[in-house]
Amino acid sequence: MSNFPIEAPDDLTRTTINFKNCFIRDPQSGGFLTLSGDAKDGTNLILSEFTGNDNQKFLLKYYQGRGWSLATKLNEWQVVCTSRSDYSSDRQYKEPGHPLWLWTWMNGGNQFWDLSKRYQPNSFVITNTHSGIHMYADGVKGRKITQDHKEVRWEVFPESATLRLLEVKCIRPASGIDIGVNNLVAEISTGIGFALGGVGLAAVGASPIIGVSVGGAAFVVGAVSLGSWIATKIDANRAPDNLYININGQKVWPANKNYEDVKGGQTVSPNLEISKSIGKHRVQLWDYDNNPIQGRNDDLIGEITFDLGLLTPKGKHEVVVASASEDSIYLLTFLVT
Repeated sequence: MSNFPIEAPDDLTRTTINFKNCFIRDPQSGGFLTLSGDAKDGTNLILSEFTGNDNQKFLLKYYQGRGWSLATKLNEWQVVCTSRSDYSSDRQYKEPGHPLWLWTWMNGGNQFWDLSKRYQPNSFVITNTHSGIHMYADGVKGRKITQDHKEVRWEVFPESATLRLLEVKCIRPASGIDIGVNNLVAEISTGIGFALGGVGLAAVGASPIIGVSVGGAAFVVGAVSLGSWIATKIDANRAPDNLYININGQKVWPANKNYEDVKGGQTVSPNLEISKSIGKHRVQLWDYDNNPIQGRNDDLIGEITFDLGLLTPKGKHEVVVASASEDSIYLLTFLVT
């Protein structure tokens, strides 16, 4: 069982499975599930801006045959459940619009949640197993979280993850516009939706991206594997690129010179830590161009923007980036730990 994404209850081998220090986000508003007060009986949950504080961290534990419990990090005996004010009846347990709150763990039916309705590796409808209706937020920060028949696709992701850029392989250096790159975009771009949705990689506003592969998984161009396809695109005869790398707008590699010459088929190993923080992080490949007459006129030859909170699968990730205008192709290898 990997740490993330949440894989239960597909193939359970243990009675309980824990995912500690998870954040739970409403993607529509960007608000995070947050305690409205202390970790004690009766404290409501609200949406609020991300702070990273412990009142936004939850422990998810799976009980075979029952479902998930959602405990606060501040007190693991305090769990999220449906509330009621009339203890002689369970009427309000099942009422749409009734707030959710914390209560001491009692192994009660209203303290279990179903996460089996899944849209992406970390996107779930969270349904109370007792009431049969869903954890709901109306998108307004500060308001109480309730239960409702309406579905919200909550995003669940770990407290932190470290993203490193291990290797950069030049498949084809830049050399100006080439009609072949248009064919390249057409033949590989159809795989983007499957690749992004299937593995939890989030590409945000990165138009040069034309494909994603994860750990040599089943990403294909037509009937050809990614590795085989790349082998046919390597061009070692072009002039090398004067490569340097920016992260979030700042040059980070190479450290002590303007650029590194990189030929087709050549791999360099920057081994750069991109970030440990949740959020969007842009990696750009540039071709250094210092014209004696015109001055600096560098060319962007590939980029990708990650939302680190959505990079749920840990391990190595391979990303193909290219520039249609520069006719360049690169393969980037990232590590998420």
